[in-house]
Amino acid sequence: SAVDPNNPDMVWFGARNTGLHKGEKQSDGTWVWTTVPDTSIPFGRTDSTAKAGVSFVACDNNGSSTILYAGVFDNVTTGTNGGGVYRSTDGGTTWTKLPVSGGHTLTTPMRAQVTSWGNLYFTASGQGAFKFMKGNSSIEKFTTLPTGVNYTGVTADSNQGAVYVAEANWEAQYNRIWRTADGGANWTVQSTFSQPRQEPDGTKSLTGYWFGNTSSMLANPTGGNEMWVADFFGVSRTRNSQSLGSGTGALWVTLQKGQEETVSLSLKTSPTGPKLMNGVADVGGFRYNDITARPYGTAGNTFNNLSGGNITSLDFSESNNNVWAATWVESDGNGGTGMVSGDGGVSWSRFGQLAYRTLYNNPT
Repeated sequence: SAVDPNNPDMVWFGARNTGLHKGEKQSDGTWVWTTVPDTSIPFGRTDSTAKAGVSFVACDNNGSSTILYAGVFDNVTTGTNGGGVYRSTDGGTTWTKLPVSGGHTLTTPMRAQVTSWGNLYFTASGQGAFKFMKGNSSIEKFTTLPTGVNYTGVTADSNQGAVYVAEANWEAQYNRIWRTADGGANWTVQSTFSQPRQEPDGTKSLTGYWFGNTSSMLANPTGGNEMWVADFFGVSRTRNSQSLGSGTGALWVTLQKGQEETVSLSLKTSPTGPKLMNGVADVGGFRYNDITARPYGTAGNTFNNLSGGNITSLDFSESNNNVWAATWVESDGNGGTGMVSGDGGVSWSRFGQLAYRTLYNNPT
């Protein structure tokens, strides 16, 4: 969605199934909504396998005459549903699909930002990152970025003249943010495995990767080298984005105090031993020795063996509070088992591990 920068009473909204919509605030405070005909802005692919539709709307104030951009997602290789980027220079009355130079494919636009000087930068799922420079006639692809990677978040910093592009993948090795200050000729990169994030109090994040499925980024339009990132772990901020990928890298602070970071599935306390055992979704569980502080230690007191996944229930032995059992389900729900601890949750063994044997496909 986007608010017209020259008319705060006009809002544009891209839907997953029903195309591009325009909202206009009336004098009595009510809103009137109209839908742009799909002959002007296609609805994009709307079947059950990929409901993406109009993936972004972005505005260039262009002085006092707004230029509109709309991304239409269509991952059908034939492009029958009109995937690409459309532009209107007459307030949304007529639209033109922008051509792409170099013969590059563009049918799956995802995120976009228009800079204060009128350039459009955007990403496309599985197809790369692109730019449309104001005054040009066609879209250009950043060909110097790695291929075969999904890119989602994108932002441009008017203070630095830099562009940032984020990868959005499940695999930790692909969770990276790229920075260019020369129009895409050269890039620096910061990844999950370098320059770990910190908590606001300076404590380093202990576990897990980050930049996971980064959905959006935003450089502070007032400058100051400040940039914000949203991924599936929450929201983080850096105030030295100019250092991203070089030297010690940009320092990121996780700003998730007072907001949900995990989904608790099971909580349990025993008369003796740890103060709290917490089974959570996706990242396993945690053992708390102090309920006023987050779990600590080299791994943040996370449950091990099994790690990750969903800990759906926890219980302890009434006769020996050091003995605990937990049930475990894979995050995708396709398998599960359990584990047992004899030392109050410090270490765990999965069910059947003590009797485990390697089986060979050999009659002898």
